[in-house]
Amino acid sequence: LHNWNYENENGFKLKINDLLIKRGEILALMGANGSGKTTLLKTIAGILKCKEGKSEFSSQNDEFSSPVPIGYVFQNADEQIFMNTVLDEISYGLKNYHLDDPDHQLKVKEVLKFFGLEVKENENPHQLSYGEKKRLNLASILALEPAILLLDEIFIGQDIFQATYIMEKLDNLRKNGVTIIVAIHDPILMTKIADRVLFLERG
Repeated sequence: LHNWNYENENGFKLKINDLLIKRGEILALMGANGSGKTTLLKTIAGILKCKEGKSEFSSQNDEFSSPVPIGYVFQNADEQIFMNTVLDEISYGLKNYHLDDPDHQLKVKEVLKFFGLEVKENENPHQLSYGEKKRLNLASILALEPAILLLDEIFIGQDIFQATYIMEKLDNLRKNGVTIIVAIHDPILMTKIADRVLFLERG
């Protein structure tokens, strides 16, 4: 990110001169509430538009198209649930992109199993526990195979077993070249998962 500047109608400003994020690393965003963690994630995803700034993506090969595939998991799990079954929820994004072919249907089954949700595939997502909803959010994004994964407080509402489960899955993704940027407030979890930490204060 170069000269990355955002300002909202309330006068909050996010300003990052230069930030290099490496492929296949986990970057933790930390800072007090209101420091700009969610704002940074949303500007990277394009949900919020910067006043100025440039993002560049480069790799040693041309396997990624432009724009770069970015996945974003919101802080509130219920804001990212739309369908009436777990299976339909994971398939939702793929169908929007007309990717309902056999290969992608197999991918849906893979992420169901990856996150331990295969026995829940016919259940209503709103009947899941909060931890299961967060895993479902993550699964539905990963079905789209993003190169960059943005996670906003993915560990909120998770017990230590669920948090450990998610950390193991994220480590697996990192080893496969997915870049992960995660807003996190727990320093203990941060030390277990992050390659680097970016501290934000007043943007």
